[in-house]
Amino acid sequence: MSARAPISTVLGDMLVAAGTEHLTLDWLLGRMGGRSFGLVLLLLAIFGLLPGVSAFAAVLLMIPAIQMLLARPGPVIPRWLRSRRFEARRLAALLRHVVPVLRWLERSVRPRWTTPSRRPSALLGAVCCC
Repeated sequence: MSARAPISTVLGDMLVAAGTEHLTLDWLLGRMGGRSFGLVLLLLAIFGLLPGVSAFAAVLLMIPAIQMLLARPGPVIPRWLRSRRFEARRLAALLRHVVPVLRWLERSVRPRWTTPSRRPSALLGAVCCC
């Protein structure tokens, strides 16, 4: 998959590749490639919307933010969490709702410039830590 493909395309392809098996977070992050930090940040931000867990989610959000500051190629997640299995049908159900919304958003958002370094990612990590 091209690094410049819209995220809706990446997720749509993931929906096809998921099949009917059990998946792991490691599989999901591997499919996302360099965009896996975005997935982790999005999931933690959504988790932070739940009542009573926002402070805990904020602390968890700092972990990938610090990793971005350190210019890691992807998020470092404990092995026990990466290898946890979940049903592919649940991911497929979620993606069936998310992909059309992303496609709608991508029509109004212009592609960003490509950068030769990981510095913008580190800057975003610094902003998330503040």
